[in-house]
Amino acid sequence: MASTSGMSTVTMTGATAILSALAEEGTRYIFGVAGTSEIPLVAELPSFNDIQYLMGLHEAVAVGMADGFARAASNAVGIALVHATQGTLNGMGYERAAFRDGIPLGSLTAHRRDRCTYSSLRTA
Repeated sequence: MASTSGMSTVTMTGATAILSALAEEGTRYIFGVAGTSEIPLVAELPSFNDIQYLMGLHEAVAVGMADGFARAASNAVGIALVHATQGTLNGMGYERAAFRDGIPLGSLTAHRRDRCTYSSLRTA
């Protein structure tokens, strides 16, 4: 911790901040489709023993799993981790159904700020 003018600050990654907030709220499961955009968050998960990652093979499946979990579990929020744009759109049917039925469902979307190209893979 660094101290400036009597105030303390904590430095952490965005993935750590998100997972810390979810852990504080009692999140036990994250349902998702692991891809290059989600690597920072998924890589940080071993530091959070109380949160398990359950992978679906498609965004609609992952959001459906989160929706089903939230419907079946009492006092739980279903959390889905999907790719931005197409991944978000693929899960919107389940998100709409959860919203309509008052089911607590949260979606995290990930997007890389840099593009992975063939030339960057070759030189890495």
